Amino acid sequence: MLRNEKYKGDALLQKSYTVDFLTKKQVVNRGEVPQYYVTGSHEAIIDPAVFDFVQQEIATRKQANRSYSRHLLFSGKIQCGDCGGWYGSKTWHSNDERYRKTIWRCNHKYGHGENCTTPKLEEPETKNLYLQAVTDLLGESDEASRIVREEVMAELDTTRLQEQADKLIADVKSASAAIDKLIDRNARTASNQAEYNRQFNALTARHGELYVKYEKVAAQIVDRENRIRSFKHFEASGMTP
Repeated sequence: MLRNEKYKGDALLQKSYTVDFLTKKQVVNRGEVPQYYVTGSHEAIIDPAVFDFVQQEIATRKQANRSYSRHLLFSGKIQCGDCGGWYGSKTWHSNDERYRKTIWRCNHKYGHGENCTTPKLEEPETKNLYLQAVTDLLGESDEASRIVREEVMAELDTTRLQEQADKLIADVKSASAAIDKLIDRNARTASNQAEYNRQFNALTARHGELYVKYEKVAAQIVDRENRIRSFKHFEASGMTP
């Protein structure tokens, strides 16, 4: 559900294909046949901004190699000040009901060379510190919101990327024009075909390299714009500080 594009109103065609038309057997398409992505193919169930926000969050968690749990509130949320690792929960005296308790400490505290000096936190202490942080934040909610907005907009600003994209697409068009000019000259005048092929191959290779670079920059722009829309959606819903 979290990754299915149909919930945002889009459709990815040919996720699978038929390998045997007699038996109607289908297999997952892993690049054997082309796929086509259709935007706005039907009415969305989930706001596209929310869906894109979830995709970004999934990618961020995967990249950060963090551990998350649906059952443990602070899993993947407390970071060690020494090594940058994440705190995990440990149960002490698990076999003795009277002394059993849950503590949180850095997962890399022991067994990774130099031990982290960050302290362990007992469950009640962790909850109190969290509530105090939330209270402090809400006490200055307007200022916090302003700081968050400024930081997010600065981080996701696309001005430089747009300048790169404009320069690259201009270079792509220039390379394309040079290819057309070369083809036209070869069609109108007799020329050394070996030299023509060398120039043609060099120009088409240059055109391809430039276009790949442009696509990467354009994808970064789209990603940032999607993240800005997601942030604005959650900001409007009151879910940001």
